[in-house]
Amino acid sequence: MSLGSFLKPVLPKFPTVTPDSEVDVLQELPIETLYLALKDANNETTQWFMENALPAQVQGLVDIDCWAGSEFLPDRAALFFREITQLDPVKIHEYMKGLDPELIVRTLLEFVQVVDFSHEEPLDLPENKFLLSPDNKYVLVLKTDAPDIREMLFQWLNKFSAANLDLMRRHLESCKWEQISDLEEFSYQIKKGRLEDMGFVDYHEAVSLYAHGNARDLKEKLVKSPISKSIKLRVRSMAGAMAGSTENSPKDSSENDTDPNSVESDENLGSMIPEEWLPQVIADPIFAEGFLASALAEVKDSQLREILLQEIMRTLNAGLAADGALHGDLDEISKVAKRGRLYLDLGLSYLSQGQSEQGANWLETQPLMEVYRLGWLVVQDLRNAAKQLLGKTPISFFGSPDSDVLQSLMGRHPQLNALLLKDMDISESEFISLKGVLKMGERIAQLGWLQNFFLNDLKTIMDFESRPLLPNESAYARLATA
Repeated sequence: MSLGSFLKPVLPKFPTVTPDSEVDVLQELPIETLYLALKDANNETTQWFMENALPAQVQGLVDIDCWAGSEFLPDRAALFFREITQLDPVKIHEYMKGLDPELIVRTLLEFVQVVDFSHEEPLDLPENKFLLSPDNKYVLVLKTDAPDIREMLFQWLNKFSAANLDLMRRHLESCKWEQISDLEEFSYQIKKGRLEDMGFVDYHEAVSLYAHGNARDLKEKLVKSPISKSIKLRVRSMAGAMAGSTENSPKDSSENDTDPNSVESDENLGSMIPEEWLPQVIADPIFAEGFLASALAEVKDSQLREILLQEIMRTLNAGLAADGALHGDLDEISKVAKRGRLYLDLGLSYLSQGQSEQGANWLETQPLMEVYRLGWLVVQDLRNAAKQLLGKTPISFFGSPDSDVLQSLMGRHPQLNALLLKDMDISESEFISLKGVLKMGERIAQLGWLQNFFLNDLKTIMDFESRPLLPNESAYARLATA
């Protein structure tokens, strides 16, 4: 097991480190990188990670993985708890001291009810339905018959008590009195702040990316009220899970001040970040050919460029949270991150009329979550135009492939299949672009003209009032038989 093999799925260009420094480097890696790397990790790799990670890193993973918005997911938390119970007593104690006690208690309450043990009034329960704490002070009444859960809790009791009996007692005492709803509410408020520090956005804020409106009004608002460039420069310490941050980037033991590949080499900062520190599933979409990359290249201030990369990461993470993709596999995360980058591309190019130098100015003076939303609203304006057409006539009115095009525009994220893209002579990536939007807009305008022509100019011939269209009958088929 090596750090390189652990990170390879998300950081294939991560520099080689010596075996004796792997743990030190691991403990400096950002939470998001670890979270993504663990998605493809096998049992051996996961165990190695848990044996060597810091409690703060595991807490960050729990914050991301064990919540869906404000809803705690105890089954996912139990996976972490199970891994912890397989460790030695010293490491278990380290985690029990470092993790939120409210979450530990909340996870325990998913499986047990804790009561005081009494020699005078023993519980009348089968042996497989309870556990006795090693100090004979508490009874853990099991809420499940699963033998693996019982074994997990048995290991936790014995190993934890061997390391710190008093702390184990405090957790079990809390299990007796704490309410699940109170534990979850307190934990949720705490984890919101930690996620912000890591460059993530809470779900309830992230969904504002998809707040309704129209692109023209939002563009006018943004153009009229840009923020000062100095504001972004003052937020150098803003939260970000980007592994390219110079304060947090692990360094090879052989690097020195003159090393051209050093992360502290200012002139190489832009190229070093995507190649070595950003998770590939995020870096590839950010630096893929497109307007965002072109505009970013026009930003000459290396410090500001780093801050913008952090903000781009935060914005894409917000998209992942809003679309519920963080719990998905690497392929799904990559797909959603790519779509988010296309929304940034579109919003930025719409603001700057396709001029990359102007795009760089908007990067520096606009909140990127609003730029993302602007790109999304441009696509939604097409959806709204399609809905207006479908509000006048049934979907079959237009016939295939036009009806398929209109239907594909419905939903939060319209998506055309390969045949429709080929029919419109645009690629998948071009659909969410100024070129794709203009082509789609022209198509909808043509369909609107045809709809008006059939409903008004050919009203008598088509006779829709007395003879409504049959299911799956198109206007073209009616015209052929009129």
